[in-house]
Amino acid sequence: MMTSFEFVTVLVSVITGLAVTHLLTGLGRAIHLRSQASLWWVALCWTASVFIYLALHWWQLFYMSDKSVWNFWVFLYILFHSVLLFLLAVLLYRPDPDGALNLRFTFETNRSWFFGVLAAAFGEDRQRFQSAAEVQRYSGIAPVTERSGNTSWVHWRWACPNFVRQTFVEWAEKTVHHSFWAGVYYRQQRSKGASHYTAVRALAFKGIRILYRCWQSRAPYDESLYLKALQRRSSNLVPQDSA
Repeated sequence: MMTSFEFVTVLVSVITGLAVTHLLTGLGRAIHLRSQASLWWVALCWTASVFIYLALHWWQLFYMSDKSVWNFWVFLYILFHSVLLFLLAVLLYRPDPDGALNLRFTFETNRSWFFGVLAAAFGEDRQRFQSAAEVQRYSGIAPVTERSGNTSWVHWRWACPNFVRQTFVEWAEKTVHHSFWAGVYYRQQRSKGASHYTAVRALAFKGIRILYRCWQSRAPYDESLYLKALQRRSSNLVPQDSA
């Protein structure tokens, strides 16, 4: 007799399998046609990321195999996440096998979807998160500190919506080139020996605080106002007025 877990995962496995198939088929076509269209590294990095998301999504389902009580809303949540990953694969590689292959054009055309996912991560219920720290933990941007006796260590959060975390990271990476203080903070982290991705994740951690404040106050972000606030706090992210 089929268990509840097996019943739920049938449709999820089909959608996940279709996503992996589309992703690998698109990548294979891009490799075969590399003489006609360049393999843009950003699209290739996203291909690898989406593949890892799909693998993690499938692997995380294994830990739900001992769940005894299922309902439609839990099933819908898992199904929605699977559909989201499938659509992401489609956004990277056009479904038309005979269409022109331009990875950069396809990615740049669809990049606004990443910001759409960022908005979806917050949602419309402003009472859902009581603080920016809750958003940081929910998205996986906030690290986890483990302690055992006199020993402690820090690692990133595994139990989180991976696509939401990557969306925040991608957004933070873009701000390095468009925000003065973000660029300064990123370069400070790099000068301290942090890797590129560590510096970007640290920037995302700070950025979530600002996004949460704007979300709660319903006010758009104003770079000039934030720079003045940093100056009043004598932050090392902005030059200070000489006395």
